[in-house]
Amino acid sequence: MITATLRPRPAKDPTVFYDDLAMTLTARRDALIGSSNTVNGRQPLAWEELVEWLRFQCWYRRQETDIIDSWLDHVPQPDILTALRRQLAEAGRHYRRLLAHLDTLGTSMADWSPEPEWVNWASEFHASGSDTLERIIAHNLAGAPGAIEVPGGLMSTLSEDTHAVLEQLRPDSGLHATLGRMVANRYATTLDAQAQTHARVMRAFEREQKGRLALDRRIRAIRQQSAANDAIDDGLAAGGHVS
Repeated sequence: MITATLRPRPAKDPTVFYDDLAMTLTARRDALIGSSNTVNGRQPLAWEELVEWLRFQCWYRRQETDIIDSWLDHVPQPDILTALRRQLAEAGRHYRRLLAHLDTLGTSMADWSPEPEWVNWASEFHASGSDTLERIIAHNLAGAPGAIEVPGGLMSTLSEDTHAVLEQLRPDSGLHATLGRMVANRYATTLDAQAQTHARVMRAFEREQKGRLALDRRIRAIRQQSAANDAIDDGLAAGGHVS
């Protein structure tokens, strides 16, 4: 009796592996955004909601600088280290630009606190681990790209200054993709490595989506409070005026 021997499935080409992951996350985000009517969906933000969204962006950029900075002592490869330093500088510029813009809007990060889901996503998950492959690819695919998604319909309703700031917040996608592919080509060369990286990216994406839901929750609370205030104002107006 002849028993067939199953050959192990070969690993994907590392660049194809990285690009497939990127396309998968983009498709999933598009599907989720298209089915939503919240902050990351198609509904424009009111001024108070925009300020809250900008505060979240500012906080995330600050966390991103801490995350990347914490990695630098554990990356011995000069080319990857150089690219990470460029990402660190970019995150720092975005943080300072947002902080300055909040000041022009008459607000700041004082008395602002993040949701627990954001802390778990940015401050804990992406800062954890010691594997260069998994850590960098997960952050570049399910970190900054998910955090800075501009709500649909928002850009056309903004002041010129805020529009310019948001345009500057878009990460250097060429830098992110180049670094991701560089790390994938160097390390994601076996089935085990690709499976482990895929698993971490999916865990990061789950946290990204929980972070989006937390942002929606906060924006909805602002909308509800604004609606309640408007109802009170309308009731006072209907009840007469103070002489």
